[in-house]
Amino acid sequence: MENPTTFKAWMRRFVIPAMERMAYGNAEFYGRADVRAMVAAMVHQESKSGRADRPTTLAYIHHNLAGITFMAGDEKHYGKVTLPANEFDTGRWVDYRVYDSFEHSLHNIRWHLLESRLYRDDRKEDCEAWLRAIGPTWCDSNPKHVAGLVSLYGEWLKELAPGK
Repeated sequence: MENPTTFKAWMRRFVIPAMERMAYGNAEFYGRADVRAMVAAMVHQESKSGRADRPTTLAYIHHNLAGITFMAGDEKHYGKVTLPANEFDTGRWVDYRVYDSFEHSLHNIRWHLLESRLYRDDRKEDCEAWLRAIGPTWCDSNPKHVAGLVSLYGEWLKELAPGK
């Protein structure tokens, strides 16, 4: 039996079901198991604590699954929380968006991937190719993370789309 306190157990209990609920209104995106695996890989990379096998406070408490920062004008749509930067222990504090739910965060991830000028031109039908195309921007702080992202995609794809 799986330990219910692990990061993957949290993903299976909260994030994956939220993606499945999102599929009802976003069949072309979250209705695809390979896209869910791609987003799961991105969430895994961004939301797993570097110190323990659990989600970050930003993801667990504030529903921010992708580490999206708070910007001017966001106060109309999002709450704000100030936390230490997650990737580096530099003492730097960052303002992050607070989402109402995991679905709210997943909707925003979808928007970023399909509409944001940073990612929209790199869209590919094949999700692994899409990850490789957006990886250098998504993982701009450490380009070596692209390989980890692709590996996580493979793990989630086996789970969410057996036989692919």
